[in-house]
Amino acid sequence: ITVDVARTALEEEWGLGGRSSLPKGGGMLFPFDAAERRIFWMKGMLIPLDILWIREGKIMAIDANVAPPRSHETPAIVSHVADLVLEVPAGFALEMGISVGQTVRVRYEGSSR
Repeated sequence: ITVDVARTALEEEWGLGGRSSLPKGGGMLFPFDAAERRIFWMKGMLIPLDILWIREGKIMAIDANVAPPRSHETPAIVSHVADLVLEVPAGFALEMGISVGQTVRVRYEGSSR
């Protein structure tokens, strides 16, 4: 899949917020320097997502079909230990047969990371 990479603190904070759609095979990758408990919340999200939590090249957890908040709700908060977090359209993990324990390879193009 081809994804946007959150390279700055602002990109991490905003994430996919405000987007009304996300193409199949698209998403956003959040790389971190170390595996720590990461907290993601759905403030500003308009679409449901699958969130894949990756540590040392393996999928450790999948939060499937995390719904965007309704205007009166507190945004959903999800948290796991990870050094990479991948957000993709809801249902993508199931459709592609992605599961906990699978290996993930990341290739950065046009970047020093």
